[in-house]
Amino acid sequence: MSNKRSISFIEKHFDKHFEFIVNKINESKISLGRFSDKALNELIYPIVHLIDFEFNGDSTFLLNKTIDEIHTMYLDWYKIHEKKFTTFNYLETNKIILDYRKNGFGYYWVDLNCYYSYEMLFRLHNCARVNSYQNFLELREYTKDGYNHSRVVVVTWSDFINQIKGDYNKKPDIIYKEYIYDLFLNYKELKGFKIFFKNDTNFTHMDLNDTELSNLKRTRPEFFFLI
Repeated sequence: MSNKRSISFIEKHFDKHFEFIVNKINESKISLGRFSDKALNELIYPIVHLIDFEFNGDSTFLLNKTIDEIHTMYLDWYKIHEKKFTTFNYLETNKIILDYRKNGFGYYWVDLNCYYSYEMLFRLHNCARVNSYQNFLELREYTKDGYNHSRVVVVTWSDFINQIKGDYNKKPDIIYKEYIYDLFLNYKELKGFKIFFKNDTNFTHMDLNDTELSNLKRTRPEFFFLI
């Protein structure tokens, strides 16, 4: 990846903190020409996570820190927060958009209405953020042991579905297919599918059986306009 393309990548994916990130890279005299997208993310995520999750979006606390120092600070922060994070006796405060619970237990979909999420970092063990114009929907579950679990995350882009993943950025388990399919059918805010990432790490319309796919095309044809 060239320096120019890397800078464009940073501006697109980390626009809120673009100037701070580029300044830090220049201070550290890092050449971005050898960086892949994955390597750039690994370089930048600790910086933006620390700014947003620890300092509430204020980068001034890190002005006098090098990238290496910021990475060390983030690792220490992550270890502390991972140990104390819990969803035991969790009180849901996000907007519930579809609800399948019985007697308070079971699955439901929420709209997180954000593009980065502290909870997701520890619930699903992924990067916990997307572009600033995107949003997260999550399939969650209350279990009888008192915990609340995140099972599937859907990334939307202007209400078009862009990614559907399980924990650790893996493809969701097939047991959640009925809830994903119901989201397609019954959450009317969704406008359809956009370009998906790799099928082996994302649930897509191709994972529906013939009957489900035919029914979705019949009831919500707009889902297929962009693919």
